[in-house]
Amino acid sequence: MTPVDTVDLWVIPLDRPGDETRTAPHLDCRESARADGLAPPRRGRFVVARGATREILSGYTGVEPKGLVWRVGQWGKPYVELRQDTAPVPAFNLSHCGAVAVLAVLRNGRREVGADIERVVGGRAERLVERFFHPDEARYVRGFAPAGREAEATRLWTRKEAYAKASGHRLLDVLHMPVLAPRPGRRPGRGDGTDTGAVRRLRDVPFDDGWAVSVAVMGSADFDVAPRLWPEGP
Repeated sequence: MTPVDTVDLWVIPLDRPGDETRTAPHLDCRESARADGLAPPRRGRFVVARGATREILSGYTGVEPKGLVWRVGQWGKPYVELRQDTAPVPAFNLSHCGAVAVLAVLRNGRREVGADIERVVGGRAERLVERFFHPDEARYVRGFAPAGREAEATRLWTRKEAYAKASGHRLLDVLHMPVLAPRPGRRPGRGDGTDTGAVRRLRDVPFDDGWAVSVAVMGSADFDVAPRLWPEGP
């Protein structure tokens, strides 16, 4: 039996006292300069999100957090360039919303990964679905009672965001791609992407009420999600 890939999904709180001081030394010069241009609370949240990401990836690669070198793909998706040829190169993706971030890490790096977290906010996602999404998706959302439509619309939005990040495309390029489950209540399976022959797997991840989280992995093979909380231990 072929082993199933596992995505470690790290939940990173961004507003805890002391975490900005802990993570600030991990940032490189460009990140520190960017943080200096932000006003609270955005500054602290940016520092913790970037610093925690470096700290977590350090645990996978064995490279000191500040020694990790970022490179950026065509549409701005970052990846790690390692100086040591023997170190593993994980695929990863960071998403944040308000005071929480999630970092998806796929250890073997053979497949690209994307993640998205969104808060359910009255009416916003439902309007976007009506305007930009596939007609079948708009009808699907309309089939729910008014109180549940925004949650379902937000769930569809996170699936598209996660896929865009995994595939390296702009969100605008994948809005037309259907992400409905084969049957309501079941997670999506494989489907065609924006590239000819491209396939992806999507999974909704349980989170707190009022939030939606999705993870996407490129390729036809299924995957598991292992929830993790940063920082680990006391």
